[in-house]
Formats: sequence, structure tokens, C-alpha cells
Amino acid sequence: MRFVQSVKRFRAPASACLLLLIMVAEVAFSTQHESASWDEGDHIYAGYMNWKHGEYSLNPEHPPLVKLIATLPLLGLQLKVPEREGRYFKSEAYYDGHALLFGNGPREGGRYTADTLLFRTHMAVLVFGLMLAMLLFVAGREMFGATAGLLAMTLFVFDPTVLTNAPFVTTDMGGACAFFASIYLFYRFAVRRTWGRALACGLVLGLALGTKHSMLVLPPLLILLAVGDWLLRTRFRRLPTRPEMLQTPLKMLAIFGTAYLVLWGLYSFRFAMYPAGEAMP
Repeated sequence: MRFVQSVKRFRAPASACLLLLIMVAEVAFSTQHESASWDEGDHIYAGYMNWKHGEYSLNPEHPPLVKLIATLPLLGLQLKVPEREGRYFKSEAYYDGHALLFGNGPREGGRYTADTLLFRTHMAVLVFGLMLAMLLFVAGREMFGATAGLLAMTLFVFDPTVLTNAPFVTTDMGGACAFFASIYLFYRFAVRRTWGRALACGLVLGLALGTKHSMLVLPPLLILLAVGDWLLRTRFRRLPTRPEMLQTPLKMLAIFGTAYLVLWGLYSFRFAMYPAGEAMP
């Protein structure tokens, strides 16, 4: 009897893991037959230079998190990096990004073709799609049961739009993942307002702000959700205890304070585009 119960308990998580493997296989196969999107070289070069030189002057119109994750597999490679020519930052990033991707193949005396470099970055940035798929399962199971969680995850894993965008080195999938994660963790904080859940929500919120500038909508949205939660509790006479009422504003401040520190850390705790403080062209 215990064995049967154990099998039932682990059946849903095992199915979720199988769906993750299927998604990895789908993307690994399909991305090898796709060309690069028009701005991937821009993002990749900006992330690579951020790791190597701590600079933020390339592609500053997007926060750094997705670019940093995508270029992690390139750090250990011996790549020929094009020299900066002092051009306007958009031109610099696009031209040098193209040279980085297409200037390291065997014809150029290197070892890595553009397809090889793109495959590495695509599989790295896929982590956001996999995390979102898993979050859909976890949130669905917590709110509506394991069947609902698996159904949501299945629809996501086999969605053509998701499979198209998940491997691209752009901000879209990273932003979608971080947005959903922030709302879900705030939901868990609203259900049980502990310091641990507040800090976890703040951590994810900070990472969300580091994926896409439009994530600035999240802080006011969380405030609105907190107000809505309060109104619903008042209507159904489920008001928190007096200690919880006093601590909730402090915990909300902890969420936003933690998010600020995380975002500030992604920018190396400085405003300057370069470590030495030079201005951006």
C-alpha cells in the first residue's frame, strides 16, 4: 500500500521532468535548423564583453541578466574578439557581434563556427523556458491540483510560439519567466507572510527587473495586488492578526529593498558604463 502511495505521489513530478526533457530535445533539434534572429549578435557580444571587461555600454537598452546567462558557455573558449572602433553604441554592438559570431570559424583560423556558438548560447538561454515550464506545473499543482499543473505545463512545452522563442538570445522568454515567477512568489507570500517568502519574492523580483526594462511595471503591480488582497480579506472577514498587520509593510519594504540590491548587483553596484567610469559614445 505504501509503495502504491509513493508511486502516486511521485508520478506527477516524474511526468514534469519528462516534459522538461522533451522540451530540451525539441529545442536542441529545432534550433540547429534555424538562422539567428537579427539582433542576437548584438545581445551576445554585449553579454560577452560584460563578462570579460565589466562594461555596460553595448546594448544598454536591455538589462544584462539574459545576456549574461546566454554567454556563459562562451567564456572558456578561445575566441577572436573584434576590437572596438569607437562607433555609436548600436553600430558597435551590431557590427562587432556579427564579427564575433562569424569570425571564429575554420576559414578565419578559429575553431568555432557561428552555428556552434549560437547552439551553445541557445541551449544556455533555454533555462528561462525550462524554469517557466516548471513554474507552471508547480503553481498549477499548488492552486488547482497536479492534473491542472501538468496540463498547463504540457500546453506550454508543445506550444510552437514558445519553442520558437525559447532558445533565442533576446529578452522575451527571460522576461516572461521572471514576470510569472514574481507574481507566483508574491502569491505565496500573500498566503503565508513569512520573512523567508518575502526575501524570496524580492530576489526573484530583482532578477525580473534585470531581464527587461518593461518589468518596471511589477513593483506597482505588486502593490495593487497587496491592496486587492487586503480588500478581499476585509470583505470575507479574514483580516490578519495585529502582529501580521504591523509586519506586512516592513516585509513589503524588504521585498522591494531586496529587489533593488539584486538589480544593483547585476550592474556591478555602479552607474558608470565602464569600470574606470568613461562615458558612453
